[in-house]
Amino acid sequence: MGSRLRNLVAAVEAIDPLVVTGKVAGVNGLLIESRGGLSRLAVGARAEIGRRGHAPLPAEVVGFRDAKALLMPFGPVEGVAPGADIKIIDAAASVRPTTAWLGRIVDAFGEPIDGKGPLPQGRRPIR
Repeated sequence: MGSRLRNLVAAVEAIDPLVVTGKVAGVNGLLIESRGGLSRLAVGARAEIGRRGHAPLPAEVVGFRDAKALLMPFGPVEGVAPGADIKIIDAAASVRPTTAWLGRIVDAFGEPIDGKGPLPQGRRPIR
């Protein structure tokens, strides 16, 4: 492969993937409404919602209503405010077990919570 082609391939590989964002339009109980970025969303898409004074809140798109995406958070909604940034996460929901997981304690996201360090990762889609 010629150097020009290698340079072109390297330049293409260095391009950041598209980041889809939106804003919080409203919160109703545990349901968070998002505006913006809807053309790239589908039910099951994962997102992170910015919160004041807290770490980003993971959430999942569960539906649509009146040109707004409806997100269900995976934690408390404290700190979520109108206009807060919502970043759509490219990675699909997955669990990554291997035989090394046997006897370990993990949370709902497959992250270890037993204090025994990180887990090796396999790759299995949830859906």
